[in-house]
Amino acid sequence: MEPVEFVAEAEKGTKLGFKTHKLKTRSWNIVKIVRLMTNVAGPDYVIIINPNFTFETPEEPIRLAH
Repeated sequence: MEPVEFVAEAEKGTKLGFKTHKLKTRSWNIVKIVRLMTNVAGPDYVIIINPNFTFETPEEPIRLAH
């Protein structure tokens, strides 16, 4: 999905009372998506990142965490 679609899902979920969202990690846009979703859903909305073996070495997730 495109970042705007994730944002729409977070907004919809928040309105329905959901407080958590789980995402599959894609390194090219995950930071942007989490920022956008948090902007719409608020800082208490929990976003769980599931890498599903996306990263082969620790360097990439460490870079994204920063």
